[in-house]
Amino acid sequence: MDKHKLILPISILLGCIILGGFFYASQINKQRLVERQLEIKLQEDRQVEEAKQTEVVMKKQALENCLKNADDNYQANFESYCISEGRGANCQSIKRYNADRVEAIGKEEKEDCFKQYK
Repeated sequence: MDKHKLILPISILLGCIILGGFFYASQINKQRLVERQLEIKLQEDRQVEEAKQTEVVMKKQALENCLKNADDNYQANFESYCISEGRGANCQSIKRYNADRVEAIGKEEKEDCFKQYK
């Protein structure tokens, strides 16, 4: 009879241990899933940040190229007016109204660069 009194508490204890084991395993599985999702999110964030940085670098390079082209065009226009005034390609000054045109065109091209790439 003494054995019959112990069977019920032992059965309940074993049942609780088994249920506890399943509960623990499910919680561990949930924790791993959360950690995996967090890792995926961090990777995505890093990729987005790298893409933004790449875009910034490319815009900066494009702006520098545009400004260089504007400077080259300015120099070409200046030399063109030098030649048209009969002063040679490497003259230091041109007539005021021609200089104003060259300056206006150069300024406009640079402003267009900043509008486009900023």
